[in-house]
Amino acid sequence: MKGKLIDLLAMLFILCGLLSAALVWAPGSGGLGLTNLNNTFVFGLWIMADLALIALGSGAFCTAALYHIFKLHYLRPLLPISITTGLLCYGSAGFILLLEIGQPLRAWFPFLHPNFSSMLTEITFCITLYSGILFLEFLPVLLNHPLFRKMPRFARLRQKLVLLLPVLAGVGAIVSLMHQGSLGGVYGVMFARPFSWRPGIGIWPWTCLLFIVSAIAAGPLFMALLTGIIERAAKVQILTTNMLNGLGKCGALCLTTCLLARAADILLWKFRLLPAKGLEFNQMFHGAAFGKWLIVAELGIFTLLPLIILSRHRLRTNRQYFFPAAGLTCLGLITNRYVINLQTLAVPTLPFEAWEGYYPNWVEIAPLLMTAGLFFLAIRFLFKQGLLFPHRTFSDSE
Repeated sequence: MKGKLIDLLAMLFILCGLLSAALVWAPGSGGLGLTNLNNTFVFGLWIMADLALIALGSGAFCTAALYHIFKLHYLRPLLPISITTGLLCYGSAGFILLLEIGQPLRAWFPFLHPNFSSMLTEITFCITLYSGILFLEFLPVLLNHPLFRKMPRFARLRQKLVLLLPVLAGVGAIVSLMHQGSLGGVYGVMFARPFSWRPGIGIWPWTCLLFIVSAIAAGPLFMALLTGIIERAAKVQILTTNMLNGLGKCGALCLTTCLLARAADILLWKFRLLPAKGLEFNQMFHGAAFGKWLIVAELGIFTLLPLIILSRHRLRTNRQYFFPAAGLTCLGLITNRYVINLQTLAVPTLPFEAWEGYYPNWVEIAPLLMTAGLFFLAIRFLFKQGLLFPHRTFSDSE
């Protein structure tokens, strides 16, 4: 009974998201005017969700790279769930991006009329290419269903795709790293926005590195957190001590890099970049929505605390500590994307401008609820079909 109520709630979320999309896309309905986006906040909740989903979906290429390239074979049981999570994240981000465009029928413009001087062109091509790679990686998972295994043609196709997985993992890692960095670079090259503008090597600001490291840190841990939720709901054993230890070590290494890089970024920004523009550190913060507490939360609670937990073998191999650390890391990434997306636009850039607030309305929130509903139903269906974890329980010796 409880499961049916959750299914109904998930379907209600999906219907709300579809209604929101229909209202935005319907001719004469007002389009993006139905949202709370304006000339100041041209990027809002949708773009923030896009940035977060794409980063959280990086667990797909990270896990595949750790298994195929770095030969961490004990992660093999997690490949189906990581690929599925990545595909769902990228698919949801693509749907939300179509809403942000406002005119989905023109979504093909960047392909036939590319602006090669824009980072968004490279991002569009890379995300499209990596989504295709994720689909090819997901096909062996889907073809593992008993229905397809009985058909020789599909069985042969699955065998050929499995042989291609190491190549797809390598290419996918390169492509994903490129667009993860470019997403950060978009904000770093906004020289008229003092909150996010950063210099770097050539045309590449160091915000590229910050986005890459934070995505690599949070992606695999988000996948592990999702697996832990499935474990608890289905009462099965999936994650082993080896898996927790390996993922925790990788997370600790990336969080250390992220903490050092972000701290250096803030110090250079405060003492060098802002004074060079005649600005002060305090001018970049205002009120509760854009206060200094966000820096403390991002670096302290959401980065340093999980780093301490994941750095110790006894703690990272204990589920009671590992999963809270994974959750805090994911919240840290979401906080960073919130700050870099919204605070960048909120800071006044002209003397006569004032701080403005932004509050998303239901039209903007509904697609995110739809994403949650689709996530739940897709994961539940694939789990019940035995496609996410074919053996369900694994020993540490594997």
